Amino acid sequence: MTKSKAEIVGEAYSRDFWANCPYVYRDLVQKDQDRTHPVSNEQSNHIFRAVLTFDHLREHLPDGASIIDMGCGLGFNTCHLTTMGYRVRAFDASETGVEHSRELARQLGLDPAAFTHSDHTYLREAPDASVDAVIGMGFIYYLDDEARDETYRHFGRILNPGGIAALTLTNMFFDAFALNDTSIRFWALLIGGYSDAASLLPGSGVLAALEREISVPGRRRLKKSISQRYQIHVDNPLVYGQLVRRYGLEVEEILYPDNHLLPPFLEDQADPEALMRMKAETCVQNARDWQGMFMDYEFLAFMRKPEG
Repeated sequence: MTKSKAEIVGEAYSRDFWANCPYVYRDLVQKDQDRTHPVSNEQSNHIFRAVLTFDHLREHLPDGASIIDMGCGLGFNTCHLTTMGYRVRAFDASETGVEHSRELARQLGLDPAAFTHSDHTYLREAPDASVDAVIGMGFIYYLDDEARDETYRHFGRILNPGGIAALTLTNMFFDAFALNDTSIRFWALLIGGYSDAASLLPGSGVLAALEREISVPGRRRLKKSISQRYQIHVDNPLVYGQLVRRYGLEVEEILYPDNHLLPPFLEDQADPEALMRMKAETCVQNARDWQGMFMDYEFLAFMRKPEG
């Protein structure tokens, strides 16, 4: 039987990430309590997007509300939400991730049975209008087109009226800010998608012309990077509301939780401890700043299923 993309990515995370991932649950809890608490740069996006999601859920959900945590990773978000009084179920395609999640739950005196080893098909078993919120931090952009479409359709089906969906999406505009070879490709695609102006240029098109005229660094990827092995779906935050409206959802707010304060190749030149402290005092606090549309690799979208 052919494996789904979600299963393949889940196995890659088991092999390359979750077995040796830094333990950041305590940092997550501390950041939720103190927004100036510094966390390692490697894990900042996981923590920054999580605490902003906790804020949104606290503001809009009553105690005891039901939540499904999709692609729960090591279970940090699920466990913290459970300690906050929510009824949370979670799944992940990584068996190693689920094992670590259950162990964390046992350490905290929580029910390890809340975690299931599954991919997006987990949602097929959820009854109609049975969940108050679904969250997916680093989840939906790993799905192929068919699985992503199915998942959005399940949101509209399983959420209660007024229910919340919170997702992180890969931000297409970050390529412009990165100022590396991905930026050149970004502008070439933008120009080519708007008109046939490439036909006015001599030679082999916009990309080749830009590469002749502009010298930029190449993008440097970590050896264990999942994104260099499996294509990740990217979204445009300016038109994301149009996409989810087709599934019966309305975007309420888009945030930018973990901005790069400098383009990546310049961040490499900065003192890492000083950069970490500055991000701790800047990113979550400025998540609603429009400039984050360019400076954050991801964006965090909060959606709601209409009451009527």
